[in-house]
Amino acid sequence: MNYRNPQLRDLLAGEYVLGTLRGAARRRFERLLQTDLELQDRVTDWENRLLPLSDSTPPVTPGEHVWPRIAAAVAGPARAPVPGFWQRLAVWRGMAIGAALTSAILAVLLLVPALRPPPGPGLDAVAVINDAQAQPLWLLRVDTAQRVLEVEVLRRAALPAGKVHELWLLPGGAQAPVSLGLLPESDAGVLPIDDPQRLLAAAGLAVSLEPAGGSPTGAPTGPVLYQASLHLL
Repeated sequence: MNYRNPQLRDLLAGEYVLGTLRGAARRRFERLLQTDLELQDRVTDWENRLLPLSDSTPPVTPGEHVWPRIAAAVAGPARAPVPGFWQRLAVWRGMAIGAALTSAILAVLLLVPALRPPPGPGLDAVAVINDAQAQPLWLLRVDTAQRVLEVEVLRRAALPAGKVHELWLLPGGAQAPVSLGLLPESDAGVLPIDDPQRLLAAAGLAVSLEPAGGSPTGAPTGPVLYQASLHLL
């Protein structure tokens, strides 16, 4: 994976702060984080941007059954600190911010756990679909083990009445686009993948504006509004 890609680095930093970067991808990111000062700054920036969540989320008292699960999740030997990373003042500030952020996210998950499904162990690629102002709209995660495409709405996109956003796989060359399904307009959703390897090898992704229910022809009929690339993990 090209860790020098600025968009991918920012995406991974955000996933790391939110706690949705899992498994081998998270371990690789943490190894890189130990020596990459610019990436450390991106993590701190995400922590600062997400801090308001802790102020806007109302306090929630978890049920008695929750605490044993939390204790089991955090139990285990403490990791040895990495001097080159943990001695930086910005990281100490980030840890305080991260603690508040963790509380906010925990409260949200306890209230509405279905809104942010955790990625599975088969997570193989990610993509961010941005608008014309480079503001992120959707986060996509490819899980080939489950043969699904996890879609999370990061920001509502403008949508005329009676229209939907349809996601397309762009195979490349002279091959026609292949519909992957309709994108959710709020919260999150899951799209089934018929051919995961074809998706991973795609030249890119595109989003078109279609009538309610999706394209009636099997091909894009409205304007192509957004495009994105998949980044393999």
